[in-house]
Amino acid sequence: MSGILLLISLIILGFSFLIFRNIEKAALISNIFLIIGLYFAFIEKAIVKVIPMLYYWHVAIICLFFIFQIGHLIYHKSNAKLANQINQVFLLIFGGLIIFNGILAIPKAFQTIATKAQNQVELDQKIITPTSDNQMGNLPNVYYFIFDEYAGFDSVQRYCNYDNSAFYDALEELGFVTSKHSVNDTIDTFTEIPNLLQLSKVNSIEMTAADKKANLKDPYLFRLMKEHGYTINALDSNNYQFMDVNSADMHLSIEFVSTYGTFKSSIIQNTAYYPFYGSEDREVEISNMLNMFNYAIDSSKKTQSNLFTVGYFNFPHVPYLFDEQGNKTKDSDRLNLRDTAPYLAQFKYASKKILEMATEIIANDPEAIIIIQSDHGYRYPSHLHFWYGIDQFDLAVESIYERNILNAVYYQGEDIYIDNYSGINTLITVLNKLLDVDLQMVD
Repeated sequence: MSGILLLISLIILGFSFLIFRNIEKAALISNIFLIIGLYFAFIEKAIVKVIPMLYYWHVAIICLFFIFQIGHLIYHKSNAKLANQINQVFLLIFGGLIIFNGILAIPKAFQTIATKAQNQVELDQKIITPTSDNQMGNLPNVYYFIFDEYAGFDSVQRYCNYDNSAFYDALEELGFVTSKHSVNDTIDTFTEIPNLLQLSKVNSIEMTAADKKANLKDPYLFRLMKEHGYTINALDSNNYQFMDVNSADMHLSIEFVSTYGTFKSSIIQNTAYYPFYGSEDREVEISNMLNMFNYAIDSSKKTQSNLFTVGYFNFPHVPYLFDEQGNKTKDSDRLNLRDTAPYLAQFKYASKKILEMATEIIANDPEAIIIIQSDHGYRYPSHLHFWYGIDQFDLAVESIYERNILNAVYYQGEDIYIDNYSGINTLITVLNKLLDVDLQMVD
């Protein structure tokens, strides 16, 4: 970031010098240009408060006109000595602010580093040395991953005319049992994920958003696993908080880095560049998604028993970040819900990453139990209806396809019956066998 600002400053200075033929005058107009550019958002707010009908580009033109007028005065009315004196004033003011803010930031930076290091030590110790609740004998590591809007076999075939048999065959070759025709009750993530994590139908489609989110707290699945000696290792996508990290012993989200809220964003959000800010966050979104897969794989190297790794992936759900080769998509496809091609491309890449992750986990932890599901299928008819007002499909007829989920279980390579089971009943089946409990199936 600092390198880009320096380069821009040098370009402006060089261009100004070609016009003024005097370094002091060129430096002065460059300073004024940069100050207006860096604090443009404040200037815009002040002008719009006085003249509300103005927009960004109006204010930008006003500022450019102002800079041109100041440049005209400097060129014709100012001398090199005066320009140099004004430059020195700018240097004292802004140099002093940089030093002052830098001094204030040093203690916080050291504290952040120390806290992060201490947290890592505590997390590692929690895995290595079981707590008093973790004395019930060694149980295999369990991995449970939810992929938002990963279409079940019937769903992707109906809406994308795509046969996903190769993916299911690859899972079965690894030792998974799969169910191609499983469905959940709804196509609403905020209904389905709390139900999965609570192992009960605590949410319904009619409930308010606030009530649905409330049921994400203190999930019964976490409590049950802790009661049987498991350490909870949660990972969640950056923009959602479906996993109650406060109920987990460790979580990935502390490792995620977004440009928002950082030093970089604190600078950019006040500059003339602010309307375009966020495009670089696509790189962050991509990095975060890949980091989740890497973290899941790395979790299989932490310990040989009693670790429950549970994760929510906002993938292949929109935004469409990847094409099927894993390259970055075009900007026009990122939020394109109208066409099936962007979804299918990301769906194919998600399939590839899921297989890579499952293969690595099994190689590192062959005695593991892995459950891979989605909350619902591809909601293409609903996207057309609710986002574009296109009633191409009868939503009542399409419901079963939109609810068709990914549902696969690796139980140490053994057979386990999950055919046509919902996500909740699949979880219950696995937990009953693993923990020797008698959880009741849900209707």
